[in-house]
Amino acid sequence: MIRVGYFATYQQNKYSKLKLKEKKMKKKFGKIAVLFLVIVMLVGLAACGNGTDAPTSGNETPGQGTSSGNGSTGGGTTGGGSSGNEPVETLKIGLLINVTGWFASVDLSVLYATEAFASIINEQGGWDIGGKKYMIELVVSDIQSDFGNVQAAALYLLDQDVKFVIESIDFFVASVQPLWEEHGVMHMITTSSGNPMYGGPNHPHAFSAGANGLWSFIPNGMRLIQENFPDVRKLIYVENDTGDNQATWEFMNAHASTYGLEMISYANSAVYAGEATDLATVALQVINSGADAVITTGPAPNTAGILKEIRSLGNDMPYVICTLTGGEVISMIAGADYSHNSATLGYSIAPEDNTEMWNRIAAKLVETHGENAAIDITFMGVNAMYVLLQVMSIANSTDVNTVMDTWRSLETIDTIFGPGNMGGLETFGLDRQWLGSPTSFCIITKGGIRYLPRIPTFIP
Repeated sequence: MIRVGYFATYQQNKYSKLKLKEKKMKKKFGKIAVLFLVIVMLVGLAACGNGTDAPTSGNETPGQGTSSGNGSTGGGTTGGGSSGNEPVETLKIGLLINVTGWFASVDLSVLYATEAFASIINEQGGWDIGGKKYMIELVVSDIQSDFGNVQAAALYLLDQDVKFVIESIDFFVASVQPLWEEHGVMHMITTSSGNPMYGGPNHPHAFSAGANGLWSFIPNGMRLIQENFPDVRKLIYVENDTGDNQATWEFMNAHASTYGLEMISYANSAVYAGEATDLATVALQVINSGADAVITTGPAPNTAGILKEIRSLGNDMPYVICTLTGGEVISMIAGADYSHNSATLGYSIAPEDNTEMWNRIAAKLVETHGENAAIDITFMGVNAMYVLLQVMSIANSTDVNTVMDTWRSLETIDTIFGPGNMGGLETFGLDRQWLGSPTSFCIITKGGIRYLPRIPTFIP
């Protein structure tokens, strides 16, 4: 049975205490005594109904599988159903994400889409790697949108013997990179906020194949402004507090002149708490800043909510959201009457604009989560898993080092969004560990939502 396991909220404090106790006991009694103690304590937890294999909120998919379903890819991967002769094994892939808390507005859609992809693969008999079929087992560990829980959530995945992890945005997970390096775990963020601590030569197990992240979102957002809002000169940066906001602003400031733009100072930027509910105050700050337009990133409820407040106050300044959120989602949250004169880097959900795999996952999401799930699709986790599985097929291996070496040998590979390009040497000091997927521009006007053709993207 393939089961999605969750590291539930109520387990984390007990689990953290258990690990601390283990560390102290190692010094005093040695490994044999510690092993015995850990076994006893884990059995005790299970007996209390708080074991690590906890029940979920109904999103588990026992026995379901996944399939690539689209035949050979540019990376040489094969999907499709099993002939019945190949050995069938299990491949564990961890998801270190926020299932609860304020950032769940992003990560839950990551979870649902990744579950749908895994389900498609398993239903078709598994993913072909080196002549074997692998059923996908997702092991989900909840950060709870709390930086204090990241370490315990990561330790849980290690205890489940997970060697490949798809992670939330970099500012949540950068702190656990030493843990992944120590234990030889290959990990991939779903997207980047530009955290300077993530990746780099000291973290060779860090990869990115989810979304392009800030390194392409910001330049592409400015290109969008230059081409579609030619009267704009001065921008105000608006985003929830990530702990890395000044670095993000500096990145924006460094690129603005290339597109004939300038940034209002960081001191006058609108940085707000992620769980903030008084978005009208943020909107007033934006309107009074003297900016011609907004450039923003962040979860859709926040970005769309601020857009609505700005429009409610009678201001029609261009509002550019540098994330993959589609125009339909922004319009749904802010309201059609408050969404005009805005733009995103979101993708069209029309079947004719997308790959076969995209459409199959969208159909599965509608089947499992309803029509709105197909509108609010976040394929960042799916893309990371899709690329990872292709690389494994090319490598004919699930060995971590072999998979990483094979990944670094590639220049291009298929993505859920279209042909992708490997890069990252100039930005991160590690070549071909950051994948650039095709970028889309979405323009929202009073007349409706318009998607422009996708363009190739390279992470320098």
